[in-house]
This record gives sequence, structure tokens and C-alpha cells, in this order.
Amino acid sequence: RLFRDFNDFADPFSGSLLRGQPLLSKSSHQEGPKFGAMDIHETEDGHEIVIDAPGLTKADFKIDVTPERVLRVSGERKVFRSSDKDNDKSKSCSDTNRSRVRWQERTCSSFSRSIRLPAEADEDKIKANAKDGVLKIYVPSIPKPAPVSITVE
Repeated sequence: RLFRDFNDFADPFSGSLLRGQPLLSKSSHQEGPKFGAMDIHETEDGHEIVIDAPGLTKADFKIDVTPERVLRVSGERKVFRSSDKDNDKSKSCSDTNRSRVRWQERTCSSFSRSIRLPAEADEDKIKANAKDGVLKIYVPSIPKPAPVSITVE
């Protein structure tokens, strides 16, 4: 039982520290662990989430918070071929007009992450920044109230 409990604690996808609720859920539509790889760092005044998503710009990400206080982050990389006449970078992964492609390693990829926010998270002040294929999300904590001194009469 000790090892099972340790494994549940060590693997954030198998269990949770929040009353049996999953802490994280992960899905990826690309082979390999690098696209959408995520780190979560606790800071003095909140949490910072860093997600690797090479080739994505800020327009390629979708971030929202559900009423259940779950932060949902997703991103999609679309294929762009320099030989396209219209140079339309917004082509969907479902576009099937792939004639004359001789070799293609840059494929469509997407990821999706769901992160249950801690009780102290200030969801109204969450900020996100995308630069050079790295998405950083800052989730501030609500400041703890200062102790109140009560005078005994």
C-alpha cells in the first residue's frame, strides 16, 4: 500500500491531492513527448505553468477556466507549405490538398491540458504570454489575510 500511495502522489495523472479529483489530465495528438511538454512551478505568490509548443504563435493557443476551476490549455500547429500560392498560414490539419508533396516531416500537431486550479488561485488575474514556441501562464494566488489582533477587555 505504501508504494501504491507513493506512486499516486508521484504521478499527477493517476491521482490527486484534492479529494480524489484528478489534478491534471493530458492528451496529445502527436507522437513523442516534446510537443506540449509542461512544467508547473510554485512561486511565492502563485504558480507558473510553462508549456513547450514549437512553431506555435499566440493565436494558436486557446486558454480558458471552467466553472469547476479547471484551467484548460490547448494548441494546434497547422501545416504551412512555402509552395502554396496563397501563402495561407491558417490551413487546417484536416485540409487534404497535399498534391505534389515529396517529403513532409512538419506535420499538424495539437495538444490539450487541463489543470485543476488550487483553492487559493485568483482566476480573474491569470496572465499568459507566448514567445518563441513557449507558452507561460502565471496563476497568482489570492493574498493571505494578515492576522487580526484582538484586545481582551
